[in-house]
This record gives sequence, structure tokens and C-alpha cells, in this order.
Amino acid sequence: MFDSNNQTISVVKTNSLFLFSILILALASCSRKTVPQKTNNVTVVTPSNNNTKSGTPITPPTAPGKTDTAITAPVTNEKLWIILDKGGRLAGSKSSFPVYVTTGTTFPDNKPLTPQQRNNLLSRHKTLLPLALYVPQAYTAKSPKGDYYKYKGKYWYWKKSDGFFYLDEIYYN
Repeated sequence: MFDSNNQTISVVKTNSLFLFSILILALASCSRKTVPQKTNNVTVVTPSNNNTKSGTPITPPTAPGKTDTAITAPVTNEKLWIILDKGGRLAGSKSSFPVYVTTGTTFPDNKPLTPQQRNNLLSRHKTLLPLALYVPQAYTAKSPKGDYYKYKGKYWYWKKSDGFFYLDEIYYN
């Protein structure tokens, strides 16, 4: 026998379930904020000919009477330098580095990674990282453990007494 009452209830349940899922989807998509936040339009102007002394910060021009604190990235003419490459060798001779890197520092010893440490680094992170860096003071951050730098936004380097930043041992031990 044909029962039209059960078939009608089944259709109503299916339609209501479909409408309920569409409603949830619409509410979820409409709850996202699509209006971008207000930002101050700040442009940093760097001189085309770099006549500043090495190691001195470059201050961008500001409009008279305005103080702008929206600049978050440090502006300096120093660069990050790799001191010990991924094999633990010096990346260059002392004369190949700029004066602000070599002044008052002794370069670290060539300490290559052991085969086990190299395999640990490759298996965990799929890359070999430089072991020691020179990082300008403007790019460093402080913590209770000491000064640090995050290389490529995710690898931690810690400052040692010789002034260079070394890859944290948790990455290869």
C-alpha cells in the first residue's frame, strides 16, 4: 500500500534539513568581517644614494607638526649576514664582510654539524639552516633568556657572547 502521510513527512524532513543547512551556511558566511581595518598611509623614503655612515639608522621624513608611530619595521642600512653557512664553514673571509660586522668581534670556529645532527635537521625541517648569523640590533628582540632573532619568521637564533646569533640547538639535537 501507498502511504502518502509518511512520504509527506519524509519530504518535509528533507526540505527542512536542506533549508536549515543553507541557513547555517549563510549565517557563517555573513559573520565574517569584510571591511578592512583603517591604516595610516605611511611611506618610507630611503635615499637613492646611500651617503650615511654604516650602522646609523635612517630616519624617514615626517610631515611638520605630526608625529607618526605607525612605522613598525626598523629602518637601517645594515644587513643580516650569514657567518657560518649550513655546512658549518665560514661564509666568507673576514675581509669580505662589511666593517660593521667585523669590528670588535672574533669570528666563530668552523664547527660543522655531525652527520646525526644534519639528519635530524633535514628530517624535522626539510632544510639545512645557517648555523651563525650577524643580525643588526634593530632586528633583534629581547626575552628573559636573552637576545634572539627569528630567521624567516620561524627559526630561532640566540645571541652569544661573541655578538653573533646561533641556531637554537633544539632544531638539530
